Amino acid sequence: MAEFRLSTLDQNARRIYLRYALCFVCNSGQYNVITERLRRAAKSLVSEVPMLAGTVTTNGQQKPTSVTVTPDQIKEFTPTIRYLEGYTQSYQDLCYSGFAPTHIEDMHLTPLDSVREGNRGPSCAIQANFIDGGLILVIYLHHAVADISGLSTILRLMSEGLPSRIIDHNDLRSEATAVSEARSRLSQGFGAPAFLCLARDISQRMEQTRQQQHQQIHPHNRDDTFTVLNNSNLDAPSTYSAIFTFRLDTLHQTAEMLNSRRTLRNNLSLTTSPTTDNLSPREVLIAILWRAYARATHPSLHDNDTRTSISFPINLRPILNPPLNPCYLGNASLSALANSNPTSLTTPYSLSTLEQTTKIIHAAASAQCSDLLVRSRINLLNSESAERDWVPTPQLVVHDWSSSLPVMMEGQEMDLGLGLGVPHAVRRTGRGFGGNEVVLLPANKRMRTWEVQIEFEESLMRGMMSDGGLRGFLAL
Repeated sequence: MAEFRLSTLDQNARRIYLRYALCFVCNSGQYNVITERLRRAAKSLVSEVPMLAGTVTTNGQQKPTSVTVTPDQIKEFTPTIRYLEGYTQSYQDLCYSGFAPTHIEDMHLTPLDSVREGNRGPSCAIQANFIDGGLILVIYLHHAVADISGLSTILRLMSEGLPSRIIDHNDLRSEATAVSEARSRLSQGFGAPAFLCLARDISQRMEQTRQQQHQQIHPHNRDDTFTVLNNSNLDAPSTYSAIFTFRLDTLHQTAEMLNSRRTLRNNLSLTTSPTTDNLSPREVLIAILWRAYARATHPSLHDNDTRTSISFPINLRPILNPPLNPCYLGNASLSALANSNPTSLTTPYSLSTLEQTTKIIHAAASAQCSDLLVRSRINLLNSESAERDWVPTPQLVVHDWSSSLPVMMEGQEMDLGLGLGVPHAVRRTGRGFGGNEVVLLPANKRMRTWEVQIEFEESLMRGMMSDGGLRGFLAL
């Protein structure tokens, strides 16, 4: 048995499986061939990344500390195959509904329980679900093993079609030593936790200054027309799930206009601190979602003492010094936190108000772009006696899966070795997400759309759906 040691960031990742579903079109005559190809791709995957065949183990505090693997586990690793002849939805029905979450969160489609509160469990599990006219492939990946960028590496390895190799005990031990050493880099912190607290205080003072500079708030009209957007009730009657489809060109054009405004102000010397970096379409999208959330939560609130917060992930691979390999499998992301008051977020959508919100998102992201700050946060996590209660719980959590589909080399296709082409849709599957969360799904460059999977409390979801300003960004 070999032991793959986990990093500090692995051990402190969110306690939930990455639950990734890919939808492919196929017919019953292809089932046997696809099943064989999937099994071959899974064998190739675990021969390249043996720890995916193992089991995550925990310490006395139930914190995941390592992954144990034996050669037998590698040999026996195989996907679960299910033929759902009596499934209520055909693949054509899924396409017609826009692959609504309600049709893909069925517990029969998942290889593991949707909600696993403990940390011990399989590193990875794969299940292929054949339904009339298509395939729903579900991958469950333990939170301590990889982040969403690591999942992208897994999809790429499955798509490359590499031949599987035989791994003996010596090979496995050597692999475990190399992986453990690589992951240990994200256990090495330096700088006192006080540095992080100082950075927090500076950020709070900057935020207060920004809020004091906000222009006077004016009441605005709301369009209360209810629009259904591929929604569905989950088990809990108060929970609502939906797919919002944004126009990709609109997001890019909005980012370009905001950056042009910033450039013009710099040229006219209207700011004492000229900006050289641009706002991205991703930051614009997050800002729009934050404003929509605030408008639905506080439609008529004008209380400057109330705060609303949002968190979103930052990929640390290019930030660390020296940078991590882009294909690094383990957890290499931290959450950026942005704060504002609902009053500034519930104003009408305009270039001015959207720029203000996007700048807050951009500043929160930029605050994480430092190797020193990352190391200080790791140091804080390593210190069992450190006070962590100051870290606030965000009211809105953003998960970024937009880069989860890997860019393949010329002549290759991201099809997981199945020969079915690029998947029609990607969804987060399973139930029990918890909280107010959104998932940025991969953008469809051919259709020029960017889908976002949202789970909110029902009344909050209805508020977002009735937001006339938000609908201006959607591909209805």
